[in-house]
Amino acid sequence: MGLWVDYMLQGPSIGWLFQNKRLSDYRAFSPSRPDLSQVRISGIDYHKGDIQSYMEEDHVLVGNAVDHYKEHALGKLMIVYCSSKKSGEKTAQRFRDAGIPAMHIDSDTPDDLSREIIMDFALRKIWVLVNVELCVFGFDLSSQVNMEVTIEAMCDLQPKLSLAQQMQKWGRMLRYKDEPAILFD
Repeated sequence: MGLWVDYMLQGPSIGWLFQNKRLSDYRAFSPSRPDLSQVRISGIDYHKGDIQSYMEEDHVLVGNAVDHYKEHALGKLMIVYCSSKKSGEKTAQRFRDAGIPAMHIDSDTPDDLSREIIMDFALRKIWVLVNVELCVFGFDLSSQVNMEVTIEAMCDLQPKLSLAQQMQKWGRMLRYKDEPAILFD
């Protein structure tokens, strides 16, 4: 790094952040795992078209994520990551079909509707917020709605090879709270 920077400050470790209650403890569960051996890799991640097509197949779409939510996180605010708009819409519908208030947002959702959905999520009118590439880098629910609220659970239906991108997703649910966050990965 010395070639690019004169001075670098290293922040606290992840372990320190957990120990000092800057990050929430969590419980991790692994719903059914798709076989991604046939999905091509492009650069440092799965090939976007391949992963979208694969995750849109009904047998891969949600697995047992709805059942896991009902068993381990019912009523908690959960954010769900999907690989494509089609899989996101289908996933939100699967949660609604199970009686769980859920909505989907993506880059085609009009801004005013996105704001309304995010506010309804913060107010617990919606328990499950399904998204495609929106609630990742820098998404802070509290600042979006101007009130203190935390995401209590996360369901990852968007396989990634990039640890940095994965950590960004995990970070949405790790804001400190008294109860452990629930991770369905």
